[in-house]
Amino acid sequence: MEFTLFTADCTGNQANCLYLNKCLIRNSEDLLSAVQHDHVCAAYQKSYRAIDNFLSSDVLVMDIDNDDDTNDPWDHCREA
Repeated sequence: MEFTLFTADCTGNQANCLYLNKCLIRNSEDLLSAVQHDHVCAAYQKSYRAIDNFLSSDVLVMDIDNDDDTNDPWDHCREA
């Protein structure tokens, strides 16, 4: 399995929209290296993340926001 991430030259900068570095992820070491920086899972025109600049993605990313009042993982997966 292979997929692509694009990384920024920074971490934690909420105003950043540039993801200049293309990283082909082939194994856990590649993934660990890439996620040390802010990253996105899509290619964008001029590497600038914006809805209108979306080009493509070869990976589906899912996010579970567990901001409710429980730390029980089961509660994060089932329908409310």
